[in-house]
Formats: sequence, structure tokens, C-alpha cells
Amino acid sequence: MSMYVSQRPKKGESRIDEIWKDLPSIMEYYAPVISRTQQYANTSTESLMRLIGRTIGQNAKEMFNGNTPEDLLSEFAQLWTKLEIGRIELEKTDPVTFTVHDCMICEQIPGYGETSPCAFHEGFFDAILKARLGTRATIRQLETSEGPGHTRNRTFQITFE
Repeated sequence: MSMYVSQRPKKGESRIDEIWKDLPSIMEYYAPVISRTQQYANTSTESLMRLIGRTIGQNAKEMFNGNTPEDLLSEFAQLWTKLEIGRIELEKTDPVTFTVHDCMICEQIPGYGETSPCAFHEGFFDAILKARLGTRATIRQLETSEGPGHTRNRTFQITFE
């Protein structure tokens, strides 16, 4: 059992409440079904991670106030620092290019991130940019480089349509 599931529920919570509290807690149970149906339907993990990022971004969009890409990137940077999941730096404004330094996702997955795009970041940023700016934007990872430890730095560019 994972550390999430084996923890005792808090007073007033049932085991079911504890299991359903977040995605990692429930995934242990759904993993065999998701894996088999994902393979059957030929669905990439990348597309699923983008969807998860987009869904969380859509739910978080009201927590952001920025009305320009630069303002939103500043808010993203504050959030990433607060949650201790990396550091975001605006590289240039035309076109908008930014880097996620010390990505916590890559740090946790051995061998991950060396060449693969971070679909979670793309989905999260995409959902908020579209909601807050009211325009279609494409977020594309330009490059990835080695960060400290096992972390990766990922540089993204935003193109507006």
C-alpha cells in the first residue's frame, strides 16, 4: 500500500474520505484498470498528463488576477515557489518565453524529462492563459536542460493566435 492509503484517517473522516482526498491516494486502486484501458484505447500518457494539468488549471483560473501574459507568469512563479515545485523565470516578452527551473516532477521520476515534454505544465498554463486572456494560446516546450540534482529546467514559449 502507498503511504497515502496506509495513513490513518483523521477524526471524523472515514477510510473512503482519506482514499478519495487526492489523485495519488486513489490511483493505486485505479492503476490496473487505467493501464489496461489506456493501452486498449491507444491513449498516450502525455495526453492524459496534459488533461490533468488542464483540468487543474481550469479549476484554479479564478485564483489568478493577471490580464497579461507577463502578469500571469509572475503569479505562476509565486505559486510554484509557494508550493515548492520549481522556480519560474520570464526569459523574454516577444515572444513570451519562460523557464521552469528545478522541476520537482522530473526530480522524482528516474530518467524522466531528459527528452520528454512536460505535458502537465503545458496543460496547466494553457488553461489559465486561455481563461484569463480570452484568447487562444499555444504553449510549446522549446528545450530541456539539466538542473541541480536530478531536476530539469524546461523552457516554454507562448504563441498567441
